Amino acid sequence: PQWRALKSQRRIRVRQYTQLVNKVCSGEDIFEVDKLFFVINVERAHWVLAVADISNQKIQMYDSGSQRYNYESIGKNGFRCLEILFRYIQDEHLDKKNTPLPNANHWQLIPCHCDTPQQVNGKLAWTSKWLPLFNYYASLIMLSIEDYDCGVYACMFGDRLSKNASVTSLSPEEATRNRERLVLS
Repeated sequence: PQWRALKSQRRIRVRQYTQLVNKVCSGEDIFEVDKLFFVINVERAHWVLAVADISNQKIQMYDSGSQRYNYESIGKNGFRCLEILFRYIQDEHLDKKNTPLPNANHWQLIPCHCDTPQQVNGKLAWTSKWLPLFNYYASLIMLSIEDYDCGVYACMFGDRLSKNASVTSLSPEEATRNRERLVLS
């Protein structure tokens, strides 16, 4: 709901989102933290991460499917999403500080780079042997082994970036280990 609120510019919902952010930030406003992490569900089908680095005046997109998918709602390599998040930051500054965002023209919007680790398509397998109770329907259902790792990658990106570490060394094997860890925890 929050992404839709930001996207559709409904100010009341954005204020509700900001109240949530303020609770997470221990009552501070967003300009008193170094980074804001936006985990975004795109069209109910894909997860991406955008990071607003307040202190360095940049917003960057991390998308493990940027080379496979081209979602219109976030734009090529997430650029439309970055513009919406930047507009949110500008609106928030005006709302909280009663002044326009200083040096707004110096902010960098950095779309997803080609060196961002990408999820790999898994092999598709018929699931009838795994779902004997649903044999009639199971023959129509296919599961993808690694096709849905975008959420795992978004978590891994956030974890690494929150520690000021690079994300470029993430691998499909690490995604598999983290997916298993997340499921078992």
